[in-house]
Amino acid sequence: MQYRCEDCRVDCNQAKHLLDVHHQNSVTMDNRRSNLRALCKTCHAARHPNWYEIDAQDRQKLQQMRAAQGLVRP
Repeated sequence: MQYRCEDCRVDCNQAKHLLDVHHQNSVTMDNRRSNLRALCKTCHAARHPNWYEIDAQDRQKLQQMRAAQGLVRP
């Protein structure tokens, strides 16, 4: 199984805790596959800027992982 953010494509296989499940329609009880997206914590926070906060250590780790993987934050 791949642990890759569907937005920025960062591979979280070595740090699975940095990947979340996002409900596209914001209905957390709607767990149809078509409603779910795997997002890293940074991309998930971008979808919910008013309430989702990322620990500074997790944000830094994701930045380091993106740089090591040659990815640019969208």
